[in-house]
Amino acid sequence: MTINHPNSGANFLVGNAATNGTAGSIVTGTATVPVPTTILNAPGTFTSGNIAVTPGQAVPCSFGISPTSTSFPAAGGVQTLTITTTAGCAWNVTGTIPPWLSVSPSSGSGSGTVTVTTSANRDGAPRTATFSIAGQNYTANQAAADLVNGFLSLTTSAPELTGTACGGYPNELLLSATLTNTSPTQTVFLPYFQLLELRETTGAPPPLPFRLLTADDATCSSGGVVGAIQSTDGATATPLPTLAPGQSTTVTFRIAMAQIRRIRFFLNVFGGTVPPVVLNGKPTDPVKSPVRMLPAMRNARGLGLEVTPNAVPPVRFKNDR
Repeated sequence: MTINHPNSGANFLVGNAATNGTAGSIVTGTATVPVPTTILNAPGTFTSGNIAVTPGQAVPCSFGISPTSTSFPAAGGVQTLTITTTAGCAWNVTGTIPPWLSVSPSSGSGSGTVTVTTSANRDGAPRTATFSIAGQNYTANQAAADLVNGFLSLTTSAPELTGTACGGYPNELLLSATLTNTSPTQTVFLPYFQLLELRETTGAPPPLPFRLLTADDATCSSGGVVGAIQSTDGATATPLPTLAPGQSTTVTFRIAMAQIRRIRFFLNVFGGTVPPVVLNGKPTDPVKSPVRMLPAMRNARGLGLEVTPNAVPPVRFKNDR
């Protein structure tokens, strides 16, 4: 850090604050000094950059970060931020860091870089986080996933009615399905299912609700109902992969049934239509999806099945897009 006295011929004493004024060096006019530095003895007022410093006052650190905000796509991404300061000036990351975002490193000294990483957004809505890096506010915005029913088909095979280990549920319906990207051009990044409907088609509701046991939040006694998310293949807990045009993946659905009934099982499929991004120290414009999803489509019936477990064949595929 360089400090200046308005009188270029003036002598003044500088030293590290840790010396408590007992040691220092005599310099004239302008001095390049380490940080933190205290001007120990000199007439008048000094300046450090555009900061006025009086004798006995520590020379402060100043910080800058770039960019100060980033717009991430739903599929997630990585942003590298640049921190600018003087050698010896310490900084850290403070504030609330949400679980979908990570910052590394969380502290440092002098100029450097920080990496901000966001995971895929499966919350169903845009999300944002603001926190401090080196005393400067930084904001991460992430888009919501798009409804991608129109790009996909879901076909089932080998349905099986088995017993279940869940108390109160004597039966479990096991469905194996193939999820295929039928679009000729659009890649679907990190798709996931959201349960739209799971209920009996006739008669009184069963004593316990039907549960999608392969949903992320499902247990034998909670979750797996309308609104639940399934982001895995349902068999090995592996996240559903990105699907290029024409690609397929195998999915398993396990449905706990208190009674053997004819049921309706409908799902919406969400995913990114913009790939994950890697950004290096540059401000970014909001990420726009190349596909415009019409409101009517967002409210339409999803991909679904009507299942009669005790009939042959037991599954009739429906696609009410």
